[in-house]
Amino acid sequence: MNAFILKIIAMITMLIDHVGAVFNLSDVLRCIGRISFPLYALMVVDGCNHLRKDERRLRKYMIFMIVMAVISEAGFDLAFYSHFPDSDMQNQLLQFATYVMGVYITEYFNRPYITIPVWILIIFINFTGRFGYFSAGIIYMLLVDRYLRYYKKMNAFYRIVWCIVIITTLVYNEVADSLLYYLQDWTRIRQYISRHGFTVSKINSFTYLAVPFMALYNGEYGNIPVGFRRLYHLFYPAHLYLLAALNLLF
Repeated sequence: MNAFILKIIAMITMLIDHVGAVFNLSDVLRCIGRISFPLYALMVVDGCNHLRKDERRLRKYMIFMIVMAVISEAGFDLAFYSHFPDSDMQNQLLQFATYVMGVYITEYFNRPYITIPVWILIIFINFTGRFGYFSAGIIYMLLVDRYLRYYKKMNAFYRIVWCIVIITTLVYNEVADSLLYYLQDWTRIRQYISRHGFTVSKINSFTYLAVPFMALYNGEYGNIPVGFRRLYHLFYPAHLYLLAALNLLF
């Protein structure tokens, strides 16, 4: 399964997820949508890996992600919260942009004593800023990076096991991030545990549906038309503003 197919699946499942979320439709749509983020993130990580040794192109990619993230924020807030700005949660491209920034900075300096603090800072920013999947999203992408370095040497069984382990970081992000978010307030932590325990929501558990798609990825781009590349790059902000307009109208 090449990148072209994964990108199509990621786009379709994201649209299904966001339609379900914005218009408060069936949870089935949200469950299908859990496939989207793992595949989008996989494509971002793989893209960075191909650009690591080309500083100019990696910098260009980083700037592009930052610009798209800034453009998307108003659409995200208007679609999901009906007003702008909103600080409850930020759009997913901000998380992708910070990941690409982390790759660029660590590749530029290429020193272990810089690499570790940079990633700790980026994880902290994503957690406190409420970007995408919060801290779990960056941790997931770092694990995907390790997976992509060795997956071609793995058989199908080990690929599936690796992908299940990696996806688990996302499935349990709601528990870990919620507990960390209330770390300074033990009363709220006790209330959270008594109400939810350490279980995950039914919707989040469907993130494991992404495992076979990840395991089947062969590392090839496929025959991607130029028009589709442009659509893929612009789809995230464009669909958010369209959903925001429909949400405000209806």
